[in-house]
Amino acid sequence: MPITTASLKFLDQVHKQNSKQWFNDHRDEYTRFIEQPMLDLVRAWAPIVLKIDPFINVEPRRVLTRLHRDTRFSRDKTMYKRASWLIFQPRKGMRGPVSFFEFTPAFHRYGCGDNAAPPRERVKVRQLIIAGDKRYRAAQKALDALPHCSIYGDNYKRPRFPEYSEKERNWLERRSITVMYETTEMDGLFSPDLAETVGKTFRKLAPVYQFLVHCNEWTPE
Repeated sequence: MPITTASLKFLDQVHKQNSKQWFNDHRDEYTRFIEQPMLDLVRAWAPIVLKIDPFINVEPRRVLTRLHRDTRFSRDKTMYKRASWLIFQPRKGMRGPVSFFEFTPAFHRYGCGDNAAPPRERVKVRQLIIAGDKRYRAAQKALDALPHCSIYGDNYKRPRFPEYSEKERNWLERRSITVMYETTEMDGLFSPDLAETVGKTFRKLAPVYQFLVHCNEWTPE
């Protein structure tokens, strides 16, 4: 079942209603318009992400995030998100970059990144870029071949690497790195080719993902 305008309407309503009772009363709509389409996408993309990284968890209900928010330690007491996420992340006991897909009533986006990387891994990213490492060159080549994708992430307040090229600075000057496609055009979200389109992007982003894996120093429990 594809994502439809009814999926967007449900996300909008569950966020506005902010009620567990409303969600329970409309649980069948959640299943039809959110859960089932997203689980279908997980199944379509699982072979792709496993080929890129065999240590990724692709169990569908682990990949699909909950709509319910944990508000215990937040000033924002909104109970439900206005977004549905799929996150392919390393198995328990490992850490590293993730691949993701998200849609909201206002936009959708997908890509890969490692926003939770500790500072030592950011140092390694910068060292390899400065050294012209082959993995970085492959990642940049992959990004060049995907003009619809861009690098996102917080920049340092002051430039640290003014002597490097614009492409290199686009990596070097960031506190976190996510490479993704984001758009407010929703036609692609409703397309029957969505799974194929996003799957192709995941494949082409493999060198970016693998560069971030190389910079990651996870240790199994």
